[in-house]
Amino acid sequence: MQRLNIKPDSQLSDAQIEARREALRAAERSGMMEGLPPASDFAREQGELYALGKITIDEVIAALTRHYSTHSDRPIDSK
Repeated sequence: MQRLNIKPDSQLSDAQIEARREALRAAERSGMMEGLPPASDFAREQGELYALGKITIDEVIAALTRHYSTHSDRPIDSK
C-alpha cells in the first residue's frame, strides 16, 4: 500500500475540518449499512485528530494498526 506521507496541517479552515468530519461520519454510516460494528472510541479519537489536522492519515493508520494488533486476538493484515 502506498503511503501519502502528508504532514499534519494545523492551518485547515473550518470548512475543511467539517468536510473531514463529515467524511468520517459517512464512512461509519457505510460500515453500519454493511453490518460492521461501530467505530471504537479509540478510532473516533484518531479520526478527530486527523479532522483537526493534528496528525496525518498515515499516522492514523499506524496508530490503529498498533492499537488493534495489541488489543486483539486476530492478526491484522497490513498489506
